[in-house]
Amino acid sequence: MHTGVNLPISGEHSHHLERLLSQATKAWHIYRYHTFDRPTNRNQNHLQAGRVFRVNNWSVRDLYQWSKKNSFDLFNHLKMRGAKKLQCVYLYDEEQPYYIRWRSAAAGIHPYDIIDFSWREISTYRLILSESLIVHNRCTGTENGICVHGNSYRSIRDAYESLMPNKSYGAICRLLRHGATPDEAFDDGEWDRKKS
Repeated sequence: MHTGVNLPISGEHSHHLERLLSQATKAWHIYRYHTFDRPTNRNQNHLQAGRVFRVNNWSVRDLYQWSKKNSFDLFNHLKMRGAKKLQCVYLYDEEQPYYIRWRSAAAGIHPYDIIDFSWREISTYRLILSESLIVHNRCTGTENGICVHGNSYRSIRDAYESLMPNKSYGAICRLLRHGATPDEAFDDGEWDRKKS
């Protein structure tokens, strides 16, 4: 199939290909955001399928400047250092943000992400517990994470508990050790039935 784009495959034109792939990935990400099949569900301090509308990234310096004008409650609780960043995450149906702290090099959360997480309130700030975060519509490539059917999980155990496949946790680990892809290891026939 010819796309109408004539790009020679060589090093000098690779930036065109990278840009094209980046734009296609962004378009898919937005499409998945609007067509995700689960509604947002809130249960006390846990949220499922939260649709991220906007994200503000703050450095330690930004947070310090903001704290001087407002309150140092958030700054003191987070124990931010120079190699950290703070994200203010706004969901499409809420006015107040959630906050999460990352290493400065981390990809973090992006607009149009769909996320599950637990949170706790400190003073009047809602802090996302990073160990509970699951990103559904983007494989984040986390160091120890796993991506199954286009959803990112912090670990094999998190994916197992979330997906509840019809096989044991040990069987899934064994399949992964023997070279199965995460999609193959977690597939118990349910995935194919859900898609049709």
